[in-house]
Amino acid sequence: MDKAIKTLVVEGAKYTANSDLANASKCYAELLDLESKTAGNAINPDHVMLLASCLYQLGVEKNDMFGGGMDDSEGEDDDGQNEDWVSDDGQDDEDADNKDTEGKTDLNSTLYQFDQEEEDEDPTDGEDGDEQAAIDEEVYDGESELEQDNSDNENHDPEDDIDEEGLISYVDYLEGDHFQNTLELLQVARIIYMENCDTGNVDSVTKLKLSAIYDLLGDVDQEVEDFATAVEDYKQAIDYIKETDEFENENERESKILTTSLKLIEALRWLTDYSAFTKDKHKEILNSTQILLKKRIDTGSSMDKEDDEQQLKQIENDIEDLDDENAGSKKRKLEESIDTEALKKIILQKAMGFDFASSEESAKNVNDLSSMVFKKKKGKK
Repeated sequence: MDKAIKTLVVEGAKYTANSDLANASKCYAELLDLESKTAGNAINPDHVMLLASCLYQLGVEKNDMFGGGMDDSEGEDDDGQNEDWVSDDGQDDEDADNKDTEGKTDLNSTLYQFDQEEEDEDPTDGEDGDEQAAIDEEVYDGESELEQDNSDNENHDPEDDIDEEGLISYVDYLEGDHFQNTLELLQVARIIYMENCDTGNVDSVTKLKLSAIYDLLGDVDQEVEDFATAVEDYKQAIDYIKETDEFENENERESKILTTSLKLIEALRWLTDYSAFTKDKHKEILNSTQILLKKRIDTGSSMDKEDDEQQLKQIENDIEDLDDENAGSKKRKLEESIDTEALKKIILQKAMGFDFASSEESAKNVNDLSSMVFKKKKGKK
């Protein structure tokens, strides 16, 4: 059993190195099924992660090729049809003509219609007719059973594939939606990692593994356009990276944080609802990532300097856009809080150089001196 497990691990690694993800996934699925049947059902969560990673990459390849929305069976059928069409070329037309000719000469003189019984029967058939009817009935029953089996397969739920020991087969994860299956496998790996830790105490090694899980969860969320969840997953991954002590040096830790932060920023560019993520926090992430990216460029540690410089420019633009948006928001709030009539009166007071009553009520309190003014009487002529 141990030898078979080691063999599958090595084969899976070879297939992965050669980018043969389909066969690599098959090896890891068989490996996990084999582990689940060992004493104690000791599933290695690292192997679950390997299978999840392969399925995710297969899902990305499929999206790039077909634009999403097509399952494996449809893709295989289409490929097969295209290959036949290319390889046979004009031969198919010739074969079709021959088949049409043969079909016309071999047609039975008795015609059948759907949902109608045979109208004219030869009375001379006798026992031969009965035997033929029995054969037809048997063939019909066989076809009905086959159709029923196909219908059962179409409605088949992978979670129902449970062996005699009550264990779900990991090979079932090779079928269906790769991204959905990846999410389920990542949750399985996370649960196993946590179960292996002491209650309330996650060790440093486990934190590093959990960071990889949440990082891949974020990648899947972006592929399915669940950007709000992707942001939360990337944030969790960064938190675990900061907490673990498994990096050889601080530069290695910063490099890992930068990689995940760049993906977090990409998800934030698509985020429209800031109810769970404030813009101040957004700017904080942009600033911290900008510092790390500048450091990598300045120290010559960039694998692709041109790409890093483009990323840096984009981050600078994001910060400017965020500042402009915040400034516009503050301006709108200020305008809404100002009494425009009162503002006009203040401006007029400054322009005229004196104060005047700002309301009708205050105007009534002004001293009225008109009663002290007397008109001069006209003199007698």
